[in-house]
Amino acid sequence: NRSESRAERETPTQVGLRTVLEQSEQRKQPRKRELTPQTNIVPVITPLTSDGRIDHDSIGKLVEHLVSQGVKAVLVMGQTGEFDRLTPHQRREAIEVFAQKIHSRMTVYANVTGNTETETLENIGKLQSDENVHVLVLCPLFYLKQPKEIPDHFRRIVSRKPLAIYNNPGLTRGINIPAWVLSSIVDRIILVKNSGPF
Repeated sequence: NRSESRAERETPTQVGLRTVLEQSEQRKQPRKRELTPQTNIVPVITPLTSDGRIDHDSIGKLVEHLVSQGVKAVLVMGQTGEFDRLTPHQRREAIEVFAQKIHSRMTVYANVTGNTETETLENIGKLQSDENVHVLVLCPLFYLKQPKEIPDHFRRIVSRKPLAIYNNPGLTRGINIPAWVLSSIVDRIILVKNSGPF
């Protein structure tokens, strides 16, 4: 029925997620380089040399191209960046190189998910002082066995720094982040990148 309101068409989960995101938007504090709904976040590839090393020069060229096209924000080490095919050291190196080459001209969202919770927290710590880099975290890749373990994990993570949540069950053994989990940490979420059902 086309006369139905949006609320009537939405499932309880969709209503919950919309409420979470609306609350998050209302509670945000003023930030340097605040994003608006008109800002696109461009997922970037991770250039490599022929022998598999992070290609610093090509990252620089990619950054200059994006800046010339008016891009305001990028996602580093997302699925497009093939972070799951790189070593932890290569992931950190690529994030650092992108941040250096961008030099505050674009906002950087960096996927800092590690192979362990400790590694993820260490990655966050290394970016703690960089105001232009926002951390983005997936569900744990390997070490949580059940969805019921997710809330405590994210509470420990967000206690370090406000972050972006990346929901991608295709990369996390099918584990999907429920909307109620986001609601429980909404004050510490700056955005949600969703590649799965909520």
